[in-house]
Amino acid sequence: MNQLLPILNFFLKLDLKKSLIYTVIFLTYLLGKSYLNNESMQNANSQLRSDYDGLKIENKDLRSKLGVLGLNTEEYTGQQKNIEDFNRDWDISNFYLKSGDTFCPKHKGDNKYQRMFYKYDTPLTATDFSLKFKMVDEDNKITNYTQRILSGLSFEDEILSEFDIPTRDSQVVNFRVASGNGGLITGGPGKSISSTIKDKSIINLKFRTQFKSTQEITQFIDLDYLSSIDDYGNEKKTINYDSKINDPKPETAKANIFIGSYMWGCIKIIEWKTN
Repeated sequence: MNQLLPILNFFLKLDLKKSLIYTVIFLTYLLGKSYLNNESMQNANSQLRSDYDGLKIENKDLRSKLGVLGLNTEEYTGQQKNIEDFNRDWDISNFYLKSGDTFCPKHKGDNKYQRMFYKYDTPLTATDFSLKFKMVDEDNKITNYTQRILSGLSFEDEILSEFDIPTRDSQVVNFRVASGNGGLITGGPGKSISSTIKDKSIINLKFRTQFKSTQEITQFIDLDYLSSIDDYGNEKKTINYDSKINDPKPETAKANIFIGSYMWGCIKIIEWKTN
């Protein structure tokens, strides 16, 4: 307002004719300046809108490439690997391939389940494995079997421990550890997930380990899945157990991840990753 006072005083000192002329010139100047400012703001807004739309497209594309864990969650967990990588990097000799991306356990002896082993060592106390998968019936006419998936570690060519995870009909996760005589025994009481898993839905499984103390580690599974109860929707659950290691320095020891399933239950691999 103070800036306009000299201008107003100037117009008051002029006669009517000159005042009208200068008034027209001044108003023309103000309108022109307002138009330029408005056009500049429109250009700026247009550029911001264009940048925003571009970022939305870039973000959507990035999330689609890096989203691992499916369902309603897209979490960045590093570079994902596909079925071709799986065929190359895992020992699948106890399974046969069905439909190009689905592994079914071979029926061997009295064992009702088989395992596939990752060929490369992972840190015993810092393993990190993610798997996005579905369970598929080997035979569509046989659906009343116990459907579960295994996830665990082998150490020095022996099974060290494993989570035994229900993939339908049950909520109890079991944990087994090496018995010392070549077999497996319970590693603690069974623990329940939040609700049963919806049949044939996508399951996100993460298996990880961490150092706890000398000759002892903690093992975790993180489950992200669709509940069989529609009102519950997406469920998440973490379960952990401690287990002893027959090694004086477990933090420098190496292990091998494995996954497995029971007879009649096939694992359809969607994406996976390990450190």
